[in-house]
Amino acid sequence: MRDEDTSHEPIRWYGAPILVSDVASTAMMTAAYALLAGRDPTESARALATIVGSVGVGGFILAGPVIHRRHQNIGRTFASLALRVAGSLLGFATIGWKALYDASEAAYEDPSSTISAIELSESSWASWSS
Repeated sequence: MRDEDTSHEPIRWYGAPILVSDVASTAMMTAAYALLAGRDPTESARALATIVGSVGVGGFILAGPVIHRRHQNIGRTFASLALRVAGSLLGFATIGWKALYDASEAAYEDPSSTISAIELSESSWASWSS
């Protein structure tokens, strides 16, 4: 909610900067995924993907609330932060759940097989992207 304002200025829409920051953050997260989507990403590609992906996730979670705070909307600041954190955690949990399901399914089919964390991660991302 907007803090008390005695000047009665009309409220202006400031959603464009939030939308632009969300698009930029999503593009960075997509670029990080694209860097890792190759068969054998190099060590430098993994490092770059980590940096680009982290900036993308951080921008997605923080840019909207910072813009709301800049416009003195304290309630929207915390609501936006809560929704963005909860949504991100739900997405990460869904990916983790899928990875665990894939691992248990593989272990059920061949109990003697072992799956490394990297293989599990790559198979999980491949199944989500297809």
